Amino acid sequence: LKAISDKVVVIALPTRHGLIRAKMKAVSIAKAPVLLFMESHCIVNRNWLPPLLQRVRENPRVLAMPQLDFIPATDFRVYYPATVGHWRYEWNMNLVFTNPGDFIKDDEVPYVSPGTSGGIFAMRKDWFQHLGLFDPYMLEWGGDHFELTMKVWRCGGVIEIVPCSRMGHLFREVVHRPYHVSEWQVVHNYARLAQVWIPDHLRIFYKVKPQAFVMWSGDLSEQLAKRDELKCKSMEWYLDNVDHELKWEADKTCLWTPNPAHYLMWCENKPPDGRSIVAKEMPPMEYLAAKQAARARDEHLHDISEWQPGSEEHYDGIDNSELPGPLYIKLLWMLLLGSAAGVGRTFWKRSCPSVDRCTKKTHDV
Repeated sequence: LKAISDKVVVIALPTRHGLIRAKMKAVSIAKAPVLLFMESHCIVNRNWLPPLLQRVRENPRVLAMPQLDFIPATDFRVYYPATVGHWRYEWNMNLVFTNPGDFIKDDEVPYVSPGTSGGIFAMRKDWFQHLGLFDPYMLEWGGDHFELTMKVWRCGGVIEIVPCSRMGHLFREVVHRPYHVSEWQVVHNYARLAQVWIPDHLRIFYKVKPQAFVMWSGDLSEQLAKRDELKCKSMEWYLDNVDHELKWEADKTCLWTPNPAHYLMWCENKPPDGRSIVAKEMPPMEYLAAKQAARARDEHLHDISEWQPGSEEHYDGIDNSELPGPLYIKLLWMLLLGSAAGVGRTFWKRSCPSVDRCTKKTHDV
């Protein structure tokens, strides 16, 4: 890897720390003003980086995600355009991708997303550190996507999907996962997050994650103090203004399981594709009405955070006006790394659905 470019730095931890702590270690060492998280099972498309950096330059509190195209788990040489939609969660913190009523259109304009997949995004380093990411007692794998979402949205920021930035992502099923993931550890991480971020909705969470009810989550004093310090908005605010589908599903959760212990919570029908704890989805017109009501209130634009770029003690001294020029050079090694993985052979020549029309829309960087 180091032979690819002198800008490549490889950090080999002596013992296994898990995904979450590995990210935190990388952030502590990173020198550039913007962090770009990626995963090894990705193929970047043409001109994928400038649109992400442009959004970060325009809004220093944004978490900017590329549009994730589809690579099947069985063939890394195949690349399919993604369907249009946004990321969000079910009440068990399961990540889902939806487009209620097909109201989100295939366009080049960035749009907000109630959640993030958590592994592929760009945001300012000082904003990331200001939010106190991540909870160091969430171990190994699971939960970082939900903590990111809660802290960014509820503590003064916004999550966006940038269609002009395209990236192929291999969506792994459990059977194709190359490493072991402890279900107990994942649920433990979720239990910690639930008590910090949805304390008024724990009843719903425990209904669909009953094993979390009997878990000891550990000391949460630091996480609760950080939430209060950031003056984060309530979960009710998030449901009213950001994730209307999650609010609609609050009294409609069920379990699709043969376990007789959950008989009283069985779903009447099989959940829709990609869903796990609801038997039906929010009707499009109800979603549209909730969206319009939120826009009328305009609450999601009323930022209570006093944070500004450069306000942190650990700020690296690079003014926001310098972005994204120097950063593009610093992250060039990621392009080289992707090319070494096969991008230059075939996929680099393919146009993503939006790349041609985006060329004129993206500002020079």
